[in-house]
Amino acid sequence: MKKILLYISLFISGIVLGVLLFSDSDLLKILSITDNKDKSNYLAVERPINQDKNAFVQSAMPMLGKDIIVNGVIQEAYKNKEKELVLYVSVSNIPFVVSCELEDTDTQINHPIKLGEMFSIKGKFIEIDERMELENCLVLRREADKDPE
Repeated sequence: MKKILLYISLFISGIVLGVLLFSDSDLLKILSITDNKDKSNYLAVERPINQDKNAFVQSAMPMLGKDIIVNGVIQEAYKNKEKELVLYVSVSNIPFVVSCELEDTDTQINHPIKLGEMFSIKGKFIEIDERMELENCLVLRREADKDPE
């Protein structure tokens, strides 16, 4: 009987410790000895990525309202309420995903879009927050439109 009670208490204490250690509870932060108050403990990649994004935002501000051309890979595509195609493009030299709404989708897209397909698009740069937003986009070049050689 003592062994059973010991196993049950160990099992319950293991669950409680697991919940405390693997959740972001305030109790864990209060009891933590290694918690620094200066917020200088970043993950190895978190700080450089944030600095790159901030630097890019500062350099991109003069381009607001102007037409820009981006070359990248399609991450996602869907049709919005106006039946226009919205593309999410990953560009190698931009630390944000580029969101682009095509104008006259039916005339620009002749065959289905594949995720991972290379696109070159031109659009008016209107906003940058979580994404870099373009509107009135035109497809300049598409991997699927290449002539087979």
